[in-house]
Amino acid sequence: MSKSENKEAKKAEVIELEEVRKRTKFNVQQRFTLLNMMPKEGGYFNIKKMREVKEALGLSDSEQSIFEQATVLIPGGTVTNWKKANDDIVLKRVDVGEWLANHFRTELKRQYDREKIREDTIDLYDMFCSIPKEKN
Repeated sequence: MSKSENKEAKKAEVIELEEVRKRTKFNVQQRFTLLNMMPKEGGYFNIKKMREVKEALGLSDSEQSIFEQATVLIPGGTVTNWKKANDDIVLKRVDVGEWLANHFRTELKRQYDREKIREDTIDLYDMFCSIPKEKN
């Protein structure tokens, strides 16, 4: 495969991933993980978009009443477990936009490259970066 064909294939893969990402619904744990991965700074319009996305990713009052939260102490920190309080499942479609999607993709690829992918980020890696090929 030539360089230009390879470049076009990668571009098509990114476009396909963007379309999948726009249709993806995030569960509560994924939404909190994304909130924790938000950038601290950026351009004016990017920060405005980030505010919208933060509000969309956060739990509404009605969603908070569906889930009960339990924080468990573990060696080296804490883990928050979300337990369903009833049979409702909260999945929410949030279009994070290109700038934040690129930020999340960069952060997740950095975790992957450093072999620091966590259980709470592996599904997000699949959503934003596609499933990696197994290393030989």
